[in-house]
Amino acid sequence: MGEISGVIVGVGGITPVTVPRYDRSNQLLGVWENADIEKPPISTTVYSEKVITRTLPSEGPYLSWLDEPHLKTLSAITGLGYERLASPAGLAKTLTSSAYAELRPTLTDLRPFLGGLALIILVVVFGVEKGPRLRAQ
Repeated sequence: MGEISGVIVGVGGITPVTVPRYDRSNQLLGVWENADIEKPPISTTVYSEKVITRTLPSEGPYLSWLDEPHLKTLSAITGLGYERLASPAGLAKTLTSSAYAELRPTLTDLRPFLGGLALIILVVVFGVEKGPRLRAQ
């Protein structure tokens, strides 16, 4: 593991599938095309060794899949862990494990909570009418 603990989570299947494309109203427009995707960066400073970049064809649907060997290579280069997402419970278990989670005491300001509680008590005591009042005559 590196200086900073973390995990890369692999999501999806190993079979390439098209990626649905939605508008701002969440209406399906179709699928993403390769022509819609910008060129990937030629190089990046994250990698300390040469990385092979795939070039997309200029036509056809854009395909997405879980490239597990590439993610495992990234995790080895960066010192992060790798976990394949099997279930939300499995991810929660991974993220709360002692390898990634750490309990830290923090100061908590209770004044807003206590002030709100005092306000509720004042409203209950002075704001609620306690039955019929007797008038002095």
